[in-house]
Amino acid sequence: MQHNETVSCKKHTAYEAFHYHLSYDYGSIMHAAVNAFAIGNRKTIVPADPLYEETMGQTKRLSFIDIKALNLHYCTHPNCPFKRHCYNYGYQDPHNCHLCKCIDGFIGSQCEQFNMRQINCWTTLILPDRRPRLFYLKGKKNCVIHFVVNKTSRIRFDIVKVSMFPNTYPTCQHANTIEVKYWMDKSATGARFCHEKENKTILSHNNHIIFHYRSTQKTNYAHIYYNKVL
Repeated sequence: MQHNETVSCKKHTAYEAFHYHLSYDYGSIMHAAVNAFAIGNRKTIVPADPLYEETMGQTKRLSFIDIKALNLHYCTHPNCPFKRHCYNYGYQDPHNCHLCKCIDGFIGSQCEQFNMRQINCWTTLILPDRRPRLFYLKGKKNCVIHFVVNKTSRIRFDIVKVSMFPNTYPTCQHANTIEVKYWMDKSATGARFCHEKENKTILSHNNHIIFHYRSTQKTNYAHIYYNKVL
């Protein structure tokens, strides 16, 4: 690491930060990339979850948790005479007290419904069984697909091959990526994959995976096997 940047790595205790009970977010615009302040191109930040290596270092847009944190800090809803309960990690809209702001893939005034109406997406909900099945998407699309199994099971994703261009290095920015949300907390940015990737295995932390395919190019594609595991 560059000597004059070592101050950026000063350790702080958890008591020195107030996180509003939000999950750690590798996709926050405040999170540095894997090679931040590096001498040469060596790694200076290694994520505890290695699948998130290319998610760190976003520069194009705020994450959902970034925006939610800003709203919780600065917008205490002074104009709202009541608190709106939001499902699926949504939060009350400071501009319309009766509505909630939802993560991608959910709609409804309280974020209570899957978004089943998406253009050029052949499906938005898949119910895996124990047999591995191939999932294939190609071309210019913006699709959010929910994979759901019973509450006592989990989901295995085997990324056979992904080709998503153009994008930056070493960070997969928002556009032209696949994003897999397999943590319990689906408000956190998912693991992103871009360029050419293959042979990645993901095991969900609960019974639900949100898969987001974002492509602006006809030649982009993703080949993935999925199945339920006990």
